[in-house]
Amino acid sequence: MDSKPEQGIYPHRNDPQHLMLRIKLPGGAITPDQLDLIAEIAGADGTVDITTRQELQIYGVPAAEVEATIERLNKAGLSTLGAGGATVRNIVGCPAAGVDRQEAFDVSPTIKQLHDFFLGNTQYADLLKPLRLSVSACADRCVYPATQGIALVGLSRMIDGKTKPGFDLWVGGTMSEPPSLGRSLGVFIKPEEVLEVVRAAIDVWRLVPECL
Repeated sequence: MDSKPEQGIYPHRNDPQHLMLRIKLPGGAITPDQLDLIAEIAGADGTVDITTRQELQIYGVPAAEVEATIERLNKAGLSTLGAGGATVRNIVGCPAAGVDRQEAFDVSPTIKQLHDFFLGNTQYADLLKPLRLSVSACADRCVYPATQGIALVGLSRMIDGKTKPGFDLWVGGTMSEPPSLGRSLGVFIKPEEVLEVVRAAIDVWRLVPECL
């Protein structure tokens, strides 16, 4: 098995007999059973990293066992697809989503919706460059929306006398060279509109690369 970054499979320290697997965790969410599986795969002497995009990286996976290992991860609800290459990368979110009493609302369903749509979606598997996306609604903006290609910042707004949840859309941030800060477009997006808007933003980016 060769390295395939778009599938989350990477070279391992100039060792052709082993590879590194990067696992996407939307919003950084993982269950105890999934952690146990990762520990089992890594082994007693293995190494597992936590990335800045809330992913896990397992080092030292024998190249001959990569396909079987990915099958085990898939059966446990984990995936390496799109963890590298010019794809929609792991969607980051506030680690306290759903329990933070000061957050505007729980954005976990929106993260899951976006992750499920883009995971393995060949229409978005060969982008101009990696697309980094965040979804959060905490007061601290802990995912730094200005550094993301597309960021959805949760907030609430009065509509017809009622408080409604939604998102402000930020675009254009990157930590790559040359770095740039994203900016808010000043629009209010309802949760049910998110997928359509994000897809449209990516489509515009493909036509006008400098916009993201």
